[in-house]
Amino acid sequence: SGGPQNWYTMLDLAKAASTGPVNIRELDPDFACISFYKLFGEPTGLGALFVKKTAVNVLMMDRNNSLYEQPSRRYFGGGSVDSIISGIEFTIPRSEPSPLHSTVHGTIHFRGIVSLLAGFQELRRVGNMEVVRKHAASLSFEF
Repeated sequence: SGGPQNWYTMLDLAKAASTGPVNIRELDPDFACISFYKLFGEPTGLGALFVKKTAVNVLMMDRNNSLYEQPSRRYFGGGSVDSIISGIEFTIPRSEPSPLHSTVHGTIHFRGIVSLLAGFQELRRVGNMEVVRKHAASLSFEF
């Protein structure tokens, strides 16, 4: 967990989270990611990155491992800055309370985010991830 040697753990939980319950607190990674496509079959291109509070600074480091206040990039996606002046190095990053807002490039996948509600409702309707795990296990016995 980011000790003296600066080692951090990253777990790709996309498959595990789509076939059964995952206890992220028990696993205790610094970073973990999931894919909503693998959970629900839709939306494509949308997932989640979980970041432990003690590891947030890692995402805010420049190439020299120095913490930076303002990202020094020459490109921006929609909605990632409040103000920019062409011809000079002047940028005001998007005003947000999250320390990770500068890691987001472009307009968020709002249609995909809205469709997540239906996916979570369907998961609740079938029971829970333990029901999904049992079903996935039963499928493996059929072959």
